Amino acid sequence: MSDSALVREMLALESQLLHGDHVRDSSEAEALLAPDFREVHAAGGLSSREEVLAWLRHKDPAARWAFEDFEVRELAPGLRLVSYLARQVAPQPSASKGARHASLWRCQTGEPGWQLYFHQATRVV
Repeated sequence: MSDSALVREMLALESQLLHGDHVRDSSEAEALLAPDFREVHAAGGLSSREEVLAWLRHKDPAARWAFEDFEVRELAPGLRLVSYLARQVAPQPSASKGARHASLWRCQTGEPGWQLYFHQATRVV
């Protein structure tokens, strides 16, 4: 797979998770987050899979983020590191500089495609 195809594939997955309307149906988000998913959120604390799913179910479905510096590195077969800068642009642009994100996506035999295994966001100051 070419580098541009890797970027397109992973950008689609990140966008699907963050921009999807999970208020009406959270099954897509549940399928994208690995059962053992963990997150270090922008304030430095840990979030469980259940806490992130609750946030996705309650976030404004119109919320959108702009992605910059989107990079994908294939660390091993079935393991990819995705990094990017994200800044909220809708329904209102954020006054902040955004946050730098790092996601570990894995695709294991017997699981339903790519799943987000770990995510970390760090506020840009």
